[in-house]
Amino acid sequence: MSERLPINFWENKFKKGWGEGKRPDQRLLEFIEKHGDEIGPRILDIGSGGGRNLVPLAIPGREMTGLELTEKGLMMTKNKLREEGRRAELVRGDFHNLPFSNGAFDTVISVQTMMHTDWNGVEAAFAEACRVLKPNGLFFLRVKSDAAALRPEEKLANDSRGKSTKEITAGGEIVLHHLFNLEELRDLAEKNNLEIVGEPRDEKKIVDGIIEKGQWNITFRKRDEKRQRLQERAAKARWDARYENDPPDQDEPRACVPEFFEKHKKELKGGKIFDLGCGSGRNLLYAAKLGFEMYGLDISQVALSQLKNKLKEENLSADVRKGSVYNLPYKDTVFNCVMSINSLQHNDWKGAEKSFAEAGRILKDGGLFLLSVRSASRDLPEDRTDVPDKGVTFVLSRGFNAGIMLHHYTREEIEELASKNSLKILDIREDTEYKEGERQVNWIVTFRKKSPGLNSGGG
Repeated sequence: MSERLPINFWENKFKKGWGEGKRPDQRLLEFIEKHGDEIGPRILDIGSGGGRNLVPLAIPGREMTGLELTEKGLMMTKNKLREEGRRAELVRGDFHNLPFSNGAFDTVISVQTMMHTDWNGVEAAFAEACRVLKPNGLFFLRVKSDAAALRPEEKLANDSRGKSTKEITAGGEIVLHHLFNLEELRDLAEKNNLEIVGEPRDEKKIVDGIIEKGQWNITFRKRDEKRQRLQERAAKARWDARYENDPPDQDEPRACVPEFFEKHKKELKGGKIFDLGCGSGRNLLYAAKLGFEMYGLDISQVALSQLKNKLKEENLSADVRKGSVYNLPYKDTVFNCVMSINSLQHNDWKGAEKSFAEAGRILKDGGLFLLSVRSASRDLPEDRTDVPDKGVTFVLSRGFNAGIMLHHYTREEIEELASKNSLKILDIREDTEYKEGERQVNWIVTFRKKSPGLNSGGG
């Protein structure tokens, strides 16, 4: 067992009946109801305690497993299971070192448990929870927020990151609590191949103007890296074929690009500009001619070869690379401006979240982000296969575009992505044109990355 966990303290709490009579956690029940069949039969409850949450979930068709540090907690759970005629596997163990194989569970839940450690312990616990979770599996977490006031018996503790408290028991044991902020939760997700599902929720209890209690309720999904690699490989092949056989119109920049640089050229003078999804260069070349230090990335080597030839012909220079919008090969806060013109629409919703996060990451504080993507009010093509997803996502099914995925954005989705990535919307509008009888509508959006301390707003 870990030295971070005061076993006698927790044994004594359960011996005194701690947790008896408590109903299942309401936010956990909401998670179960929301995700339904996604949850799968094999569920691990990390820190199952006296069975408050595990026993109600141990219904026919589910293979519940509870991991608990204390013998008394396990005994309480066994008794409840017996009384209700239910079954579950109960294991005594430490959440820093789970005794289960890789990918053993469809879903992992942990309610008010993984906060009982220091930051190093938190990192170990997250790594273990992710290890035993299968690809695409869900992880529901409820932990204490750093917004909560300290209890009288708690004192701040030195820790390698963030805010932690300690209390010393009558028996001399040290009880640790790590109080989480959202940045920490996002970093833990990124380090452990998890993506955040929906909007994290910090649920606060305020008494006499003081935040007496704060609890994060957050759902993660484990990324399927193998599937993502196969999808990206297929996308590269499709775009190479498109640029080789039926290249899109790339002679003039999109109208929103000259408008943007005319408005912001003084602010951006001397800055580094990154074109995310630069294709064969219609927008990058325009900005390069204005004298900006240009960078570009695209998934298609054929498109990049065409761009390099154009740069040579025009006696221009730019740093252009082949790569993925989900994993940009640049350090944090490098660019004064990011532009992505009709590129980030080639995603499902998960891809949109990841690519927006990457765009925000490489943008300097106070930097500008010009975005053009398809609007959900645009006419839908008949030759498509709809994809089960958040909002409007589909795959084109004919011609050179066959196999290309598209997501049509609502304003609410754009605002959600902005909020998640510290982006303030400076300007947003729909641009409509008719082409061959089809109503084509794009969002044109300018964001500014919020500097530390900058008030939110806009949009």
